[in-house]
Amino acid sequence: MGCGETLPVDESESRTQRGSLAGGQTVTRVAAGAYHSLALRDDGVVWAWGQNAEGQLGRGQSSAAPQPTPLPLTLPTPVQAIAAGAGHSLALDELGRVWAWGRNNRGQVGSAQTGAPVLTPVQVPLTGRFVAIAARADYSLAVDEQGALWAWGQNVDGELGQRTADTLAHPTPVKVVLPQLAANDPYLPVAGGPVDPQDVYRIASVAAGGHHVLALTRTGRIWAWGRNDAAQVGTGHESATPVLVPTLIRNVPLVKAVAAGEAHSLFYDNEWNGNVWSWGLNTSGQVGRDYVVQQPPLARQFARGPLPVGNWTFAGGGIAAGDDFSVFIRGEPKGRLVNWGANSHGQLGDTSLVMRPQPVDAFRWDSVHGVHRHVDDVAQVAGGARHGLSAHVEQWEYTGCPVVWAWGDNGQGQLGTGNLSPPHSTVVQPGLPLRRFYLDADGDGFGNPNQVQQDCAERRPGYVDVGLDCDDSRAAISPSAVEVCDGIDNDCDGQTDENGCAYWYRDQDGDGYGNPSVYVRSGVQPSGYVSDGSDCDDSNAGIGEPSLWYLDQDGDGFGRSSPSQYACTRPAGYASSGDDCNDNSAQVHPYRTEVCDGLDNNCNGQTDEGAGSTTYYRDADGDGYGNPNNSTRACSRPSGYVSNASDCDDTRASVTTGRDYFRDLDGDGYGHPILSVIACTQPAGYVTNAGDCDDNTAMAHPGRAEVCDGIDNNCNFQTDEGLRSTYYRDADGDGWGNGQSPALACSRPAGYVVNASDCNDSNPSIGEPTVWYLDQDGDGYGHGGHWQYACNRPGGYTSNGIDCHDGNASINPGQAESCWDTIDNNCDGYVAPYCGGPTNPNPCNGDPLCHEP
Repeated sequence: MGCGETLPVDESESRTQRGSLAGGQTVTRVAAGAYHSLALRDDGVVWAWGQNAEGQLGRGQSSAAPQPTPLPLTLPTPVQAIAAGAGHSLALDELGRVWAWGRNNRGQVGSAQTGAPVLTPVQVPLTGRFVAIAARADYSLAVDEQGALWAWGQNVDGELGQRTADTLAHPTPVKVVLPQLAANDPYLPVAGGPVDPQDVYRIASVAAGGHHVLALTRTGRIWAWGRNDAAQVGTGHESATPVLVPTLIRNVPLVKAVAAGEAHSLFYDNEWNGNVWSWGLNTSGQVGRDYVVQQPPLARQFARGPLPVGNWTFAGGGIAAGDDFSVFIRGEPKGRLVNWGANSHGQLGDTSLVMRPQPVDAFRWDSVHGVHRHVDDVAQVAGGARHGLSAHVEQWEYTGCPVVWAWGDNGQGQLGTGNLSPPHSTVVQPGLPLRRFYLDADGDGFGNPNQVQQDCAERRPGYVDVGLDCDDSRAAISPSAVEVCDGIDNDCDGQTDENGCAYWYRDQDGDGYGNPSVYVRSGVQPSGYVSDGSDCDDSNAGIGEPSLWYLDQDGDGFGRSSPSQYACTRPAGYASSGDDCNDNSAQVHPYRTEVCDGLDNNCNGQTDEGAGSTTYYRDADGDGYGNPNNSTRACSRPSGYVSNASDCDDTRASVTTGRDYFRDLDGDGYGHPILSVIACTQPAGYVTNAGDCDDNTAMAHPGRAEVCDGIDNNCNFQTDEGLRSTYYRDADGDGWGNGQSPALACSRPAGYVVNASDCNDSNPSIGEPTVWYLDQDGDGYGHGGHWQYACNRPGGYTSNGIDCHDGNASINPGQAESCWDTIDNNCDGYVAPYCGGPTNPNPCNGDPLCHEP
């Protein structure tokens, strides 16, 4: 499982560029998952190999069979950092975006579709630009450019830094919130100094352990949290429950780099010559302590706090942790490879399978001289479950060839040698080069993906960088070819004649309409042809497709919508418009002027409008008010009609217009201001006023007394005004409330109290503030008349108020009474008289008259 710490790529990369290019000449970064491996070349291309059961290689499919040959991934932009978890992978592109793929059972890929693996890279839903990433087990971490740390995936031991632990999947990244240090904390940089105090909360890089996290700040300090059963968090002791609140590791020098294994932790300092420090589980010697007991083996052995590893582990240039072994680069910016811990699969690379509780050098085979040599010039390292990876500055006999060096377990092809044999390697060996050339037999610039040259030799004649040709025997078939209608996949996109072999018509006059008699079939549009074959005259650009003509029966120049016909010229008895609303009268068509004749002359759906036509209403009772339900339109007023429609009863002359009534749904005598009708008599359920503010309850209307019920009873636009009390949250149930969590309510809610005095509402043992007394003379005894309540002791105050003279530090209850003065030195209310002489050092001794009463 890889501990990834990375830095920051454009979506315009063409399909050709996404092919297997030769690209970069060096490997800049490596990352190790549990049983798969990742590498990054200097051109920003990511390569992957090893286990692919969860799609962690990003090849678009999962496979139960190991994949021992390194292949490049398709990502939209160049990548600058990589990381690997147990079965998933991360990449950070040059635009600061995070990509993920592989196992997603805990949401570690950042996709809400948890459960099924994510087989190709997807962008993690993060906002802003990111500068570092890490992964292990089933969770992921990322640091943004402001120094904030984000986490997603498993949270079984509080790995996400949210002060909780659970077994749920967490696909949405959450921000880790670090606790604030006390103002006088020695690890908090002084304000105004060379270091910003806030940098102790800003993360520079991060390491993911099996179930714990180490976050390195910009000040060189480490915050840690998570599982602590082997003291791996660095609190100085182990605990059966995880450390859920991020904790600052203390009493260590400034740190330059961190790494985390399954249950152990590492860093090398930036203060004491780059020494390695370690703590946590040591059952395989992974902490570098030589007191490992093997016979009989002990189930749990661990170091409770960070201590230097020793044995020449200094001048740190890089560090990593496998499950139960450690990897170190001695020297910066490049150095010698040193390992210690478990070695059952050769994961120390020291030519043996013997566990090493002390650091030992790793070896490689010098194929030129036929000897084992120390592994030098190492620039970056990574540790998986039982294998290690390294990127080198110098490649010795592989100089100029992008090679990843690997050692340890090869059961899933994670060493990248192209095969699974041998099943492990006890020495550091090179994998297959991260470059591929392809045979281009037809010379079209695209090679056969099955004819590969993957070695450090110069590119052979006839080979090219891109292996995307689907038929390397015909130059006319390649990804750059144009698809034509011939039953062949000409452009190698996996589809044949995908444009459907359409008909194309000759467009000689270029008017966009083709000659229906001259056509061809093709998968792409030929020059001079169009898809529309309806040109009436292909020799005249002014004459294109046929027009639609409408039957004009009344000869007014406007036809009706049906019947109609297409024709290149107008047929007799037809018109170009089909908008006539009455094709039996030439007096009616859309451009006719409306006249008052009882016809809709202009076809606008109205009759005699604007031509003197008026609506009149029947006035049967002759009272001058018309019946709104009985009307007619006429060019002049008919007898027995009037122009208004406001009569409530047209059978009685004594009844004329009505009035507004408002709906009273709740029956409280006050109506809804919007729901109204005009009626001659009051309808049932209606009232004459419109003042109700809530017509759904009779408990609310103007003039009603306000009660504490969550309703605006008196309709003054306020609720429970002056009737609610303030209560305070009592989260820890100690009877004291949190002043920062008030709630207004008619009665005390559950979990709330009436006081706001709790000093810490998350701890029931810490309740109300303490009374503190002013200690003006600093003698530890306070003035009983000058006090204040506070959760913590204020400066210049003490916990007692029994000083009888707070202006003199030599007078307090803790002082001895002096017989040389007339002062109550010990505040007991008595003054010892002076009874001695100048030669008697204790003049009160022996004389009962000199004792205080």
